[in-house]
Parts: sequence; structure tokens; C-alpha cells
Amino acid sequence: MRNDRSSHCTIALQELVVSGCLEKCIFSLNFNLDSDIAGVINLRCVNAAKISLVLLQTLARFDEESIGAQSTSLNLDNIFVKLSNSPVATSELDDVACDNGCEDGDPVEVVEDAEPLNFNADPFESENDAPLDFLSAFLDVNISQDCSDNNSTNTALDSSQNSHSADQTSLLGYESFDVRRGEESFPTDKDIFDNINDESEFEINWAILGMEVRACGHSSATKSLETSTSIFLDNVRKIQHVGYLIYQIFSPPENQTLPSIFKMCLVSEEESGTDNGCTNETDSGQRYSKLPRCSEKSLFTDLIEVGQYPISICRMLSDMIDIGIDGMADSPFKALEDVIDDLKQMSYHPWLYLDDPTDEGFLSSLRFGLGCYGRTKQVSTILGVTSNLEGDKGGETPQCPDCVEVIFVSGIAGSGKSFLIQSVGSYLEREGWIVLGAKFEMGLQHESGDVVSSVFHRLLSKLVSMRDSGIEGDIKYSREATESIVDALDEDSLLSLANLIPSIHELINISGAKCVDSGAADLDKGNSHWRLVILLSSLLGAILSLGRKIMIYYDDMQWSDSTMLSLICEVAISMSRLPHARSRFLLVGMYRDNEITNSHPFTAQHDGLQGNKNINITSINLTSLSRDGVTDMMMTEMRLPRRLIVDFSSIVHKKTSGHALFVVQLLNSLVRDSFVIYSPTKCRYDWDYDELNELQTWDSVASLIASNISTLTPESVQSLRVLSCLGMQTHESTVHLLGGCSDKLVNGIVPSLPILIDAGILESSETMVKFSHDLIRARVYSEIADNERCKIHMCIGLFFGSKTTLDTRVQDNFAKASMLDHGNNENDGESVALPHTLVSMATDHINNASELVEDPMHRTRFAGWNLCVATDSERNSNFQAALNYCQHGIAFLGSKVWTHDTRQLCYGLYKGIAFALLAIGEAEQVPPYATAIIDNVPFKESLEAQLLLIRSLQSAGSKNEETLATALALLRKLGFDMPSTPKLYLSYFFSRVWDIAPSIVRQSMSKTDKIASEHDLDQLITRGLETVDKSKRDVLSILGSSILAGTRMLSPYIPLIVCETVCYSLEHDCVCEETALSFCYFGYLKLWLDVDPKEGRRWAMMSLKMLETSKHQSPLIRKHLLIS
Repeated sequence: MRNDRSSHCTIALQELVVSGCLEKCIFSLNFNLDSDIAGVINLRCVNAAKISLVLLQTLARFDEESIGAQSTSLNLDNIFVKLSNSPVATSELDDVACDNGCEDGDPVEVVEDAEPLNFNADPFESENDAPLDFLSAFLDVNISQDCSDNNSTNTALDSSQNSHSADQTSLLGYESFDVRRGEESFPTDKDIFDNINDESEFEINWAILGMEVRACGHSSATKSLETSTSIFLDNVRKIQHVGYLIYQIFSPPENQTLPSIFKMCLVSEEESGTDNGCTNETDSGQRYSKLPRCSEKSLFTDLIEVGQYPISICRMLSDMIDIGIDGMADSPFKALEDVIDDLKQMSYHPWLYLDDPTDEGFLSSLRFGLGCYGRTKQVSTILGVTSNLEGDKGGETPQCPDCVEVIFVSGIAGSGKSFLIQSVGSYLEREGWIVLGAKFEMGLQHESGDVVSSVFHRLLSKLVSMRDSGIEGDIKYSREATESIVDALDEDSLLSLANLIPSIHELINISGAKCVDSGAADLDKGNSHWRLVILLSSLLGAILSLGRKIMIYYDDMQWSDSTMLSLICEVAISMSRLPHARSRFLLVGMYRDNEITNSHPFTAQHDGLQGNKNINITSINLTSLSRDGVTDMMMTEMRLPRRLIVDFSSIVHKKTSGHALFVVQLLNSLVRDSFVIYSPTKCRYDWDYDELNELQTWDSVASLIASNISTLTPESVQSLRVLSCLGMQTHESTVHLLGGCSDKLVNGIVPSLPILIDAGILESSETMVKFSHDLIRARVYSEIADNERCKIHMCIGLFFGSKTTLDTRVQDNFAKASMLDHGNNENDGESVALPHTLVSMATDHINNASELVEDPMHRTRFAGWNLCVATDSERNSNFQAALNYCQHGIAFLGSKVWTHDTRQLCYGLYKGIAFALLAIGEAEQVPPYATAIIDNVPFKESLEAQLLLIRSLQSAGSKNEETLATALALLRKLGFDMPSTPKLYLSYFFSRVWDIAPSIVRQSMSKTDKIASEHDLDQLITRGLETVDKSKRDVLSILGSSILAGTRMLSPYIPLIVCETVCYSLEHDCVCEETALSFCYFGYLKLWLDVDPKEGRRWAMMSLKMLETSKHQSPLIRKHLLIS
């Protein structure tokens, strides 16, 4: 449009169609002009669909009962379109002018009591103007109309061209519908489109504001069309005539002639012998039936052969025109409202309902369950949370939220929780988010640690991928993230995390240093859980300090162990304390609400988060899909309008009760069993309603799954059973490895994979093969007989075990004092096992078949396997898994525990349990296992168990006296001189010193000074803290625990224990955390007892230097040093 012209114009629809602008302009129901044409092949058809939609919205208001016998000519010449390219009309809404908040694609109800348009009343009476009341009721908005007379109507039109109501347009999308009267002249702006080919001066973007119809008793317009037709009382003829109007709108300018097929379908008044006195619809139909049909060829077929129109348009035109008694339409329209619904779908989603499908797979392999349907409200809720994080508040400056956002999605199995979050996650990834997720599995609670660590492993792997991507922005982000991580975590922390997150080595160059054994650094395992919380929080917080947002989701949280549930929630709470993290972190948890009870660990963690003022929880519960949701799914996947789907979807919804997985499984089974097939004649998917109604009804999705599996070949069923024993998902390398592991799998599993994937039972990615839903896996697994299931597990376990060195490791380690030693263990030349290796997989399968193992030798053998895997799990900080394997190992031994042949094996298993329990915070369960070791092994071999017992008592908090008494008794057994009944004179340690027979304290300090003078302390300090001999380290750990226990209860034994610790370290040339602690305390004694500040400072500084030069530091030791 030229700059000197008005931003509004009015043009006859005929002139608009023949101008050629539909091929070059972008017409919209509002000014969001790009969102509705992206990826559309045929721009003209999209524009034609929108114009037709507005036209049909106008014509739908005619009251059929009040039309009467007299017809009124209606053609493109007396229909006028009002357009605008004014920014004033810009709307924030998408093309949803007639959307009343229903689910996307839902039909919009037409208001029954809206005042109709009367074509047969006096055209000069003002009451005949098209009222807007129906729009007010329809859209629940207030709309006024000022057209009391002829002049006022023209005035309203003229004024609207200069001052359009932005509010009205933003709500309606188009401004008004009106019927013009009589013979008055009607000015148009046809010349605006005369320069359509001059793109430099022509405006390409137009918004459709409304339409106006010039209604009169006879046609006074110049007819440019080949035929003249009328609207009759007959509903069939009305739909036919409107169909012809739509045909003209969709037809190119050079093809506006009426094809011969139309002449067989459309009949004028003269040809049918109609007189104006006929008002009976039955009579009209009888007259229509007397006209012979000259061809057996349908209008749909003729239009398809023309090749100028999309299939959906050919279908719609045929179903509007080729109707009546002799009509050959596939599904004739019954009302204009159905046509409106078709046009809405074409206008709003042209790439689905307007363009012909170009994907060959659409015609050969229809598949349901690939999209998220019926969850508009839930998606909007989640995106609302993410918008808050992004500070999307209408242009306001983004502000840091006051709390961390947590979303919990609940629902029964198969309700679509996973698919919903994955769909939203895919969208957020396209928006620049980093999205990471993991899934807990039923019966594998001991692998919960692997599930949680896998999220952080993928996070760092993603940073590695960004670094190597060649994309400047990603490279910069990866570099900054790496620097932030290094700044936040020292080398010891990184080395500790490297056992849990192997990808740290790929991101940060720490490969030159030896990884720290999780248990080697210190035995203060009561703090391992919290240490892990701190390390993971520091890692995540460092990455969140940069610009990108991170969403982490955990699926099936009802199957996680309590320790990992606590860790997940504690990390979220840690993020809530970091302002920069609150605005960039979103945690999502999914769980089955029917499996969560008040006593479930999840309930306590959920309630804890809910009571935290720094956590904002959004709860979403997924119920069954509505009938409209099922309809939307079928419409989208089959690319068909609602009218063709609604009856079919009602049957599906009734048979499945809207259960999401049930719906998907049923639809896919109908396609697979050829109840739904592609019809080349109809150019769409087709079905038989009689067959659908007679279809067997299953009582649950599990029954349907079982029915589908029963149709598979025996080889495929056996492969499926083996895969179900492997778990929810399996690495492809494992699947290939299984070939030939059993006589029943001579050809392996791989040949059956395509069949199982096509059946929708399995899904395949680049590296994994997994069940499409855990309900399917559970059903397959439960259908295997117990004995048969155990045999499969045993076969797989032995096969995997034969590919490892498990038996060799067991034999080698039987000769050792313990397989869980925490000294200088080189792992016998074997690298630390990663989660889900063949070693752990073989052991898991053997454990699942334990009831088949009766031979005592084999039971001892498999107990050794469990100890090997427990060792690997502990080194990877997966203490829950270590606990599980050790417990299985003891179960295999049964009555053979602590026999001569199994003593060392029992020692490792019992100590592994005590160690793991202490690590996961279950200290109260440690004493029975530690005591069993103490009672069954020599004293010198029981020191580590003695220490575990002391630490378990120490972790209890309220057992300080018992802890110290146990420690002192042990020190006396080790030869340390500890008075049994000290005399307590003063009771305030560190403010004034009490006496334990002052001469004893003085003598002990003098002895310590003498020994210290015989050693080069500076050289000792520069060596830093180092790993020492196991037996010496155990003694020092016991001394250190005694100091800490004594400090908590202000014990008078502290000076003596401190002096003994310093002397033992110097005499045995040992430097460890306990050495640094004792040096600090000894300096304190020098300061307060000898009143020698200089000497006290010297000893304290030596302690700090030991820590500074150390790569391995105990958080608990450091805490006490700082307090001191």
C-alpha cells in the first residue's frame, strides 16, 4: 500500500480473488502474520481458507426458518471484505479469533439464541442489519453496534477506516459482520490492489477485519461468473451454493469458470422448475431427485484429477456440493458450522490440515503416541513457570525469583507424565535451555545413585560437546562453565566427584592425579551423604552462575531410595540459597500418586520442600484424556477434520476411558490389524464403523498389551522376554552381545528388533533399545512363569559373568585380609568399574535367580561376585548399591557365615554393610555388623570394624559418653596409657584447664615436646597429608575420633589423647588429617596451659600448612580446626 493511502480498505470479494493478491500477500485474522504460514507450501490456499472462514462465520448467522420462499442472490460481487495493514490493529493473540478457551482444535459452540439475519424482511428497515449480539455471547466480550439507519451505517464504516478499535480487534481478530441494504452505492478500494505486481509500492501484509454482505430481493451486481445461483430454504442447496463460493475463492484467477461436474451437482431455479411458492424442503428434495446424474464420477475425483487443489479442499468442496439424494460425497456436510470447523483447522494449522502430506511414511506407517494431546492446560502451567523464571512480565526488567521453582507431576501409570515433560523439555531446549532427565526403575532402588549421577554426567558431557561443537556461542559457554567449576571446586573435590561423574575428566584436565577412593580419604562416612550434597550443589551452582537455564527432571520417583530422594531435595534447597541459581534452575519430579503412601520416603521429602519458604511447588495431576483430547490426537495424526473423526474417537474413548497409554495402544493395534487402512480412493485413512463397534473390549491396557504380544512369533516373544529381564532399557552393545547366550536364542535378539519396534512395543535410539512404556515391560515380565524367569536370569548372569574377570577377582582376593581395604589398593590391575558394566549386570541377574542356586560352592562363588561389585560401587560413591550387593552376598552364604572357608569373605561383606550404612546416614544399624566382625576376627584385624562402631556411635550425637568410653577402652587395648578414673577439678576446657593429676598432663606434654624436638617438623609439614599404612591409619583414626568425641562432651581426657596422637604420628612418621587436628589442639594446650602464645601459634600454623599442602581433606576435620 502506498504511504499516502489509508491503512483500511474495503473491496469486493470477487475483485480480491481475481486480483491475484492471494498468491503474493499474507492475509491474517490478526497481525501475527508469520506464525500461521511457517512451512506452508501453498500460500494462496492458506489465504483462501482464512477468507472463507470469515465468510462462513458471516453466513452462519442466517436463520433458515425465516428465509421464506423468496431467494436472494449471493455471489462474490455483493460480498465485501474489510482489510487493514494498520499497526493499531495489532493483536497479541494468535489466529484464534473464534477461540473461546477450548482445547486447541475443539469445536466452538454457536450461540443458539443469537438474533439471526433475515434475508426476506424489508431491506430498508434498520432492524435487519446484522446484529453483533451473537459475537458478544459467543466470545464472552462486549461489542456495540451503531447502525440505526443507512447514514449511520456508512458513517460507522468510514470512521472505522480512520480510527479502528484496537481493543475490539485484539479480542475478535476481525472487526464486524454486517449486511448492507438496498440499492445504495457502495464505495470500494479496488484500485489499491491494481499495483499488485509493483512490490516496492505494495503492502504485502493484510489483516482481515470483517465482511459485509449486500442483500436485496434481486441481484443488481454485475455478474462476472458463469452461472447465477441462489440460496434456498433447502439446507442442501444452501450448503451447495456456499461450497461453490468457496470453490471460487480457492480457484486461481485464470480458472474461475464452472467445471462441468458442478453443473451436475448445482441446479438453478429455472432448471429445476422451482417456483417461489415452494417452501417445503421435502418438495425441493423431490425436484432435485428428478434430475438424472450424467456421470458416475464423483466431484472429489474430478477435483483431484484437476491437480490444482489440496486433497483437503477437494474433500471439503465435494462434501459441500456433491450431496443430496444422488450425491457421491464421502461425508456430506449437514450444517455450515461443520464447514466452519474444517476451515478453522485449515487456517490455524495449515501444515496439517491444508497441505498434502509429503512424508511417504504417513501413507505407509500411521503411528499414534508421537505427540502431546489433550494437555493444553498442563503445558500452559509449566510454561507459565518457565516464563516466570525468564522474567517475562510484559517487558518489565527481569527480576530474580524469591525461590526455586519445583514442579511435581502425578498420575497413574500410563497417564502420559513422561511424555508431557519430555515434550516441554524439547521445546525448552529449542529455546536455549539445557534439559536433563533420568528415570528410576522398579525393583532397582539400589541403582538410584547411578540414576542421579547420570544426570550430572550428561550435564558435563553436554559441556564437552559444546566445547567441540565449533559453534562460537557454545564454545564460549563451555569455556566459562569449566572455569566456573574449577573456581568453585578444589582438586580434591573434583577428584572425589570424578568417581561419581567420569565425564569430569573429559572436561577438566585432572587425569594426571590419581582418583581418590571414596573410602580412602577418610572413614567419616556419616558425612558422605552431606559431602555429596555439597559437592553436587557447588557443581550445579557454578554452571548456573552463567546465562543458560537448566531443567532437571526425574521420572518415577516412587522407585527411588530414600537417600537419593533426600539428595535431590537438598540440592534444590541449596540452589534456593543462590540468587543467580533461583532464576535459572527448574526441578521437575514425576511419580505415580497411587503408589505413594504417607509412610513412603517421597512423602516426607515432598512435605519438607513444601514447608520451605525458599521453594515454590507447582503440582500437576494428570487424569484421563477427554474425548476432545482423543479426537485431537486422531485428527492430527491422520490429518483429517473433526467431522470425520468424532464418531471414531468416541468409540476409542469409550473403550479406553481416556487412559492415555490405552488409547495409544488401541489405536496402534487397530492400524496394525488393518482395522484402519489408507484408502487410495478416498485419499485418507478409512475404517468400518460396524467392525469397530464389534471389536473386542479389553478391561485394561495390560490386557490389550498381552493380546498384542500373543500375535508375535515365538522367536519374537522369547526375545521380548529376555529384554524384559534386562530392564526398562538396554544398551545396543549388550543386545548384540546376547546372541547365542541360550539355546532359545540361537540367532540372538537383533533379528526380532524390527518386528518389536514396528509393533510399538520397543523403541530404538542411537545407542539404546527400550520398552515404549514400563507398563509394557512389567506386563511382559509378569507373564513369564517364575521358574522360567529365574532360568533366564541365571542364563544371562552366567553368560555375562563369563565375559568378565569376576571369578579371578574372587579367587585373588580370598587371600587378602579384606576386599574393601582403604589403603594403597591398586585394584589388581583392573580399572574401577562404572555403573551398569557387565560385572554389575551379571551379578544382578544371578541375584534375581538366587533360588535356583543350591550348590554351596556356587553360593560362595556368587557371594564373592557380590563383594566385587560392592567394592566397585563404593569406589564410585554409590553406597546404596554397595549395601545391596553386600546384603545379597550374605544371603548367598546362608548358614556358612563365619566358617573357616568364608571368614575373609564374611569380613568383607559385613564391613561393606557397616561402611555403606554409615555413609547413607543409617548409623544406628551399624553396631550389629561391626560387632559381628569384632567377635569373629583377631583383635588386630578388627581395628577398622572397631572404628566403624565408634563412628556409628559418634554419628548418633546423643551417645558421646558411650563413644568416648568405647574409644578409651580400645586405646588401652592398643597400649595407650589412659587413666581409668581421672580427677576432675575444673570443668571448662578451652577457657580454663582442668587437672587430671596435673603431673600426668605435664608429663605427657613434656614427652610430646621431647619427641617433637627429635624430628624435622618443617620437612614433615612440606610432605603434606599423605596416605599411610592401613594399620597405622586405623590407630590414628581411632585417636582422632576420640578427640572429637571428647570435645563434644568437654572431656578431661582431651589433653592426654591429643599428646598421644602427636607422639604416635611423629614416632611412626605418619601424616594425616588426625595429625593436623592433634597439632592444632596441642598448640591450644601450649597457649592456655603453658601460657606460651608464640609456641601455641607455631603449632597451629603447622597444622594449617598441613591442610594447605594436602590434596585430601576431611570436611569434619577442617570444621573442627576452624572452630578451634
